[in-house]
Amino acid sequence: ITEAGAIALLVALLSGGPESEAAGSAALALRNLSSDDEAEAAVIEAGAVPPLVALLSGGLESKAAGRAAEALLNLTFGANPTAVLEEVARTQASCSPWSDLQVRLHECASALLKAAEEGTDVAALERAITLATAGQVDAAVIEHAQKRLREINGDAERQERRESFGLGSLELPDEFVCPITMDKMRDPVVASDGHSYERSAILSVLRDGNGLSPLTPEP
Repeated sequence: ITEAGAIALLVALLSGGPESEAAGSAALALRNLSSDDEAEAAVIEAGAVPPLVALLSGGLESKAAGRAAEALLNLTFGANPTAVLEEVARTQASCSPWSDLQVRLHECASALLKAAEEGTDVAALERAITLATAGQVDAAVIEHAQKRLREINGDAERQERRESFGLGSLELPDEFVCPITMDKMRDPVVASDGHSYERSAILSVLRDGNGLSPLTPEP
């Protein structure tokens, strides 16, 4: 089917809408094809994701919508799992009636958001936050990511100001660096040993039950 170019014909049939028997048959065929890695890539390249997502508007009463949801679920396990998530975000389609699909989109969105938070790419994090909303990621998790986005933007602005004064290549003084993480402190606190630490780092040491200073053998 893939070599014969039939996938494009199946995708064209999806435009019949959620009440179309032909669209339902095409969605069923695409569901079966999308379980194969090689065919899955061809299905996405043929532009099947947008019309499959559009079929979801038929709800649980539509056989075509149910088959489309199954096809989309298969596609999320392929080489491009975010393709479905991006289309759902773009169209604000509801996947709630199909719990397996909704759970999988939540997993994809959460993984994408976690990876973006660990980096410093503003565009990637903004995209991940948008997709997290579509994937119904918990509001608290999204809020944490938005806080991280503000931190990255703040760091970039400070770096631009440093460079404007010719200070971009200068290293930070030691007193600005946490002796535990060796990174610039964003929330410094002074511990009982008289040294400054990143708050989260020193709290982690204390939670581990170690009452000694990280820099001295004294409490």
